[in-house]
Parts: sequence; structure tokens; C-alpha cells
Amino acid sequence: MNYQNSINLSDIYKLLSLATKYPEIKWFTPGFMTNFLAIFREAELGNGINELEGMVNITPDDIEKLQVEYTRLFINAVPGTIAPPFGSIYMDNERSLYGPSTVKVKDFYRQHGFEIKNPVAVPDELSLELEFLGLLVSQGMAEDEEKFLALYFRPWFKKFSHVVINETSQPFYRAVVRLIDFFTKKEEI
Repeated sequence: MNYQNSINLSDIYKLLSLATKYPEIKWFTPGFMTNFLAIFREAELGNGINELEGMVNITPDDIEKLQVEYTRLFINAVPGTIAPPFGSIYMDNERSLYGPSTVKVKDFYRQHGFEIKNPVAVPDELSLELEFLGLLVSQGMAEDEEKFLALYFRPWFKKFSHVVINETSQPFYRAVVRLIDFFTKKEEI
């Protein structure tokens, strides 16, 4: 993706990676939300900005609401996880965690010198894939970024984002998937 505006694409990927992790007060700060809103405005996604502006002055109660929604969407809900943030769930016929597509993602990471330090992390987890994309961009590897997006990210993200947009009660998570979609979609010439 060739993003030319004032905010660095590598930093955008890193911020979006953080936004897809379990919300914690140590990183979900007014500064984080200010940057998030700046990216949202610059991407000219417009719709939903008013709901997000109130989050600049985030409170512990707001964080707790986001944590509850994060858990409901991405970790567990009855009867099952609503939007598991793992590519293999959407790409592999078994709809299972750590399927054949996960192994391919892990191999792609290794080929590019990216090793996951956490032994229990799943390589095709959304935040890890976004972090990896940020590293590719920071190293000037635009062709590899596009290859990763085409082979391992876009095929599952559209399904995932559709579920999140339709199921979440939090505007923040709708905005996150809209921004990820904006920065990862294939450019139309």
C-alpha cells in the first residue's frame, strides 16, 4: 500500500496492532486516542468520528467497557467466540486455530527475519500480522508487504471485519477494523 500522507505507514500498522490487543490503561491513553483520531481523520473515513472523539479523555470505566467487549468479541462468548482474530479460523477448511495457513504465515515471518518471542502466541493473530506489516514497511519491503497482504491477510480479514462491524457495541472496534481495511486494501489504479 502506498500511503503518502503525513503519518508514517509503519507507525500506523504499529498503532493498529496495539489497537487490536486487549485494552490496558498503560497504553490506551489520551495520547494513543489522539493519534488514533488523527489517523482516522486523515484517512477521511468520517462516519463515526463523533463517537470516537469522546474517548480522548478515556476513563477506567471506559477501559473496562472496552475490555468486556474485547473479551466478548475476540476471546469468548456464549455459545462461542464471535470474531476470533486468527487467520486460520477463516482460511482453513477445518475452521481451527493453528491450521495449515498459520504454518505458512510463520514461514513467511522466518523468511523475513521475524521471530515471535512469546511461545504461546499464534502467528496468524491479527495484532502480530499488523506488527509484521509495520516491520516490512519500516525496512522498505513494499513488495513483500503486498505479497503478505495478498496471500495471508486480505483473504481472511474481510470476513473477520464484517463480523466485528456487525456485532460490536463499541464504536472503537468498528473504527479499528475500518482503519485496518483502509490501510490494507488493494490499491485500485
